[in-house]
Amino acid sequence: MNDIHAAKPPIETPILTDGQVFALWIFAGFALALFATWLVFKYLSRPTNELPASLPEEPQPDPYDVAMKALTGARKLLDEASWKPFYLSATELVKTYLSHKYRMNVRGRTTRELLGSSKLPERTRSRLHVLVSEMDAAKFANRNLEEGPAYRMFDAVRTFLEEEK
Repeated sequence: MNDIHAAKPPIETPILTDGQVFALWIFAGFALALFATWLVFKYLSRPTNELPASLPEEPQPDPYDVAMKALTGARKLLDEASWKPFYLSATELVKTYLSHKYRMNVRGRTTRELLGSSKLPERTRSRLHVLVSEMDAAKFANRNLEEGPAYRMFDAVRTFLEEEK
């Protein structure tokens, strides 16, 4: 058991030469540059939500024209003797017209809140007061649910829109 042997020589591990390490760094740098270029290309070619500046803005329809078309539709309700739906429709078209003309939110507002708005000129407010008080009486108290007053209201709404134009 006194068998003493000489130590084995060290095992050679593959080590890169200086030229191979330099080539590896060049390859890694080239790969990194290629990846960065791809990222920049993807970033610049991404879709955007913006419209091109060259497209003209679509013109908005005139609030008066829209209201007059709606009033023509409300006239059909009169011809069918649907008095209450006519008054509801007329109120909504007046509110919508005023919201577009004076750029104000009228959805969910009562006519009293609308009359109290500081965005409406005093002249408009006073004419609107007379108009909506009759419409509200018809809608909520079932007054003037007859042919004569309903057609007069149609004319009053048309006159209001023409004077506001």
